[in-house]
Amino acid sequence: MTRTTPAPPVDVTEKFPELVEYARTTVRLHPRPGTPAVRDSHIGGPLLWPAGEAWPTCDAPILDVAGDFNQWRPDSPRPCVLHSERVTEYPYSEELPEDIEAAVDEWDEETRGDYQSLLSIAPGCKIGGWESWHLTDMYELPCTVCGTETEPLLKLASSEWDGGSGPRWQPCEERHLVSNEPQYRDAHEPTALNLGRWGDLTIFVCPMSSEHGFRVTIQ
Repeated sequence: MTRTTPAPPVDVTEKFPELVEYARTTVRLHPRPGTPAVRDSHIGGPLLWPAGEAWPTCDAPILDVAGDFNQWRPDSPRPCVLHSERVTEYPYSEELPEDIEAAVDEWDEETRGDYQSLLSIAPGCKIGGWESWHLTDMYELPCTVCGTETEPLLKLASSEWDGGSGPRWQPCEERHLVSNEPQYRDAHEPTALNLGRWGDLTIFVCPMSSEHGFRVTIQ
C-alpha cells in the first residue's frame, strides 16, 4: 500500500524565500513489517549475496545490525517491505547562515516548533536529505581521508514519527490508527530497532568518493 506524507501546513519558502536554495529531496522508506522476497526493496529479510564470496566478519566487539536476517533477533531489524516516497526537506536551523538561522528560530519559537517538527526534516527511515541535530547540536563530520564534509546517506530510526512530528509526517493512509494498538505499533515502530536511547542512526559518506569510508551519528 502506498504511504503518503500530508502536505505541510504552510509553505515555509513563502515565509523564508532564502530556504529555496537549501531544499533537498529525501526518500522516506516507510518500512512496514512483512515478508519481503529477495528482490523486493526491504529492511531486514533475505539478502542477495555472491555464492562464492565469504560473509564479511569483524573481530572487534560491535553491534551486529546486519546479523542473520533469516530470523529476527532483538539486535537486528524486523523484516520490512519498503513503500518509498520522495519529499522535500529543509535544514536543521543550525545548518543555516546565522541571519537566516536567527529569523527561523525566532519564528519557530513563536509557532511552538512548527519549523523543526513539521516543516523541515522528515523523521523515520530515509535516504539522503538533511540531518536533525536535536540531541547533540550540530558538529562537523569531515571525511577521514580528504577532509571534505560528509553528507547523509541513510538514516535508520527507532520510530517513524513522534508526538511533535506526527501531525505532519504520519502518513495519510495511517492516520486512523489508534495509539497502543498492534497496527499502530507496526506503523510507528516497524523495524523494532532501538538505536541508542530510542534514537536515529545516520550514515554519512564523502561526496568526493564512495571509497573514503563513512561516519556515523546517533541523534
